[in-house]
Amino acid sequence: MKNFLFILIFFGTSFAASAYEIKLVYQLKGKAVGEMRKIPDYTGDGKRDMALCFDLDLIDLKRDRIVGTATDCLAKIKSKKHGVKLLGTTIFKIKYGWRRGKIISRGVTSVSIKTGGSPTISHVTGSIPKDDGVNSIIKATGFFRGLKGPVRLSGAVDMSNMTPDHPEIDFDCIFVLKLSD
Repeated sequence: MKNFLFILIFFGTSFAASAYEIKLVYQLKGKAVGEMRKIPDYTGDGKRDMALCFDLDLIDLKRDRIVGTATDCLAKIKSKKHGVKLLGTTIFKIKYGWRRGKIISRGVTSVSIKTGGSPTISHVTGSIPKDDGVNSIIKATGFFRGLKGPVRLSGAVDMSNMTPDHPEIDFDCIFVLKLSD
């Protein structure tokens, strides 16, 4: 009887205390030419909206390998005193092993002219959630269905070849996704 009671207590507490968490660290790296595309609604009217989107390889920094593709979309671009403020929507398409699915994140991003460092970088970028309780995920499918959480961006970009007719950006951006159910 003691063993039976122990098993009930052990299994009862272990199942009640568990919550699924996953931390993903991805890099978007390379040159891409943007094009206008429809992305999930950001104006609140329920309709898809237009944004300038760039397709890149998705690199898992923990595994040091390409695990899919990502589309980084820029909208609501506004010049500010010391740079640019925009709404970034990033679509991560993961196709690696059993972790297959799509994660769409969104956040306000700052872009500032760099003040030093590499001559191949013209700007630094960043998007930091207000706190760990903020949900940056607007949709997740496949293995990632139902997960939510904050997404942080730290990046460096070269926009020196960008023109209105040829919106080219060289990306080196790192995203940290802290997801749970």
